Amino acid sequence: MPSCFPIWLPLPAASNLFYAVTILLCGIFMFLWARDLFGERVALVSAVAYMAAPYVLVDALIRGNSPESLALPLFPFLLWVGRRWVLHGSVKSFVAGALGLAFLSISHNISTFLFAPTLAFYLGALALVSCRGSGIGKRL
Repeated sequence: MPSCFPIWLPLPAASNLFYAVTILLCGIFMFLWARDLFGERVALVSAVAYMAAPYVLVDALIRGNSPESLALPLFPFLLWVGRRWVLHGSVKSFVAGALGLAFLSISHNISTFLFAPTLAFYLGALALVSCRGSGIGKRL
């Protein structure tokens, strides 16, 4: 948990705030990624489903695993910025993705080892399909 929270808040309140922020970030980043894929209604359902996923809640509320809770919002974030980088060639998306991947490796390196191949496969498939000019590439 970031050390600045106990300066302003008692430890239980700081811990609760930390986990609330990470769960909220899970929803925000899932919404952004799903909105690019399917539209706003599906994105809202996806965001709520990800925030209410049993693993996300157990990780934060029962296990108290702060490094992994900090890593969970980065999965949809990296998928979102990676998709924007591949489809639009945005330098900002590339930098955000590089920083996000670095932050993921610092916060929970096991998640990096598990998620990096998935991200590479997703971005590779997206690049392959979008280069062929197929309409399906915009939906991946």
